[in-house]
Amino acid sequence: MRFENPDRTPRFEQYIREDTIRRWRKEGLPLGVDIEEYFHLDHREVLPLKLSFHEMRGEFDYPIEDSDDLARLREFLENARKRAYPRNWRKLTEKYRNRDYPVGVGAWESGILQFLGVNDSPSFERACLLMCDRPKLVHAIMDTAADYLMLGIERALREAEIDFAYFTEPIAGSNGPVISPRMFREFVIPRYQRIAKLLRERGVDIIIMRSFGNINVLLPDMVEAGVTGLWMTDTIPSNMDYQAIRSEYGQRLALIGGIDSNVLTRDEKAIRKEIYERVPPLLESGGYIPTIDNRARSHIPFKNFVYYRKVLEEVCG
Repeated sequence: MRFENPDRTPRFEQYIREDTIRRWRKEGLPLGVDIEEYFHLDHREVLPLKLSFHEMRGEFDYPIEDSDDLARLREFLENARKRAYPRNWRKLTEKYRNRDYPVGVGAWESGILQFLGVNDSPSFERACLLMCDRPKLVHAIMDTAADYLMLGIERALREAEIDFAYFTEPIAGSNGPVISPRMFREFVIPRYQRIAKLLRERGVDIIIMRSFGNINVLLPDMVEAGVTGLWMTDTIPSNMDYQAIRSEYGQRLALIGGIDSNVLTRDEKAIRKEIYERVPPLLESGGYIPTIDNRARSHIPFKNFVYYRKVLEEVCG
């Protein structure tokens, strides 16, 4: 991810869904076998911190309309932060000192929409009006979010050796983001910059944006804010063309993914064509980990996934 010269290309997949594994068991995957071992995948871990606001937002009573509501949010997040670390944290840090695999931390696991309480059409409309009519309040909410996340990861950065961080920003559909680039630049980017600065100061220089849909118009600001890698999932490959992104950003942006997972439902010829068209040019330019652009879902036959991994090994060497 630093455009260096590794001994080999990392073998990387998103975590396989349980319903997919159940299907594959019926189609030839040996019972009890570890997926990573079976497909010779490289092990990686993400710190098990419970900082994602997406998972806890149902516990907070929206909307946020005044300073009293903002104070409620701060108190809520402060209490959540105190519960974020697992009870076996000390044992985990000891384990991580003697490892030969990468460990990451979620540094921005929710997005602006989650922090503004969006979970349906009416709440989205309310958030948009808030950004237009009460920008100072939105800035205060987003600063509160950044404070919470920075304090949340600070202990991990101090006590564990971390190789990478990732941001998650679910903000776009197939046609583009649901808020304007100007709004994103105003309300989100300053918080990215703060968190990226903290990460770099603590020695974490790989910052991966994991997003969905079509975020092309947001990428320039994300990169300027400190994002160094891109991992797109649940998107239409033609909307987020990795070769075009590589041409535009060069070594400023490493890439993960880019192989159309839907092709794995077709025949071997289509799978081979997809891999040979997309992967070699990106491998040649460096800073690329090839994998499908989604979790392997249960509509993908086991034999097709096996063939995909076989061809990928063939290409990567």
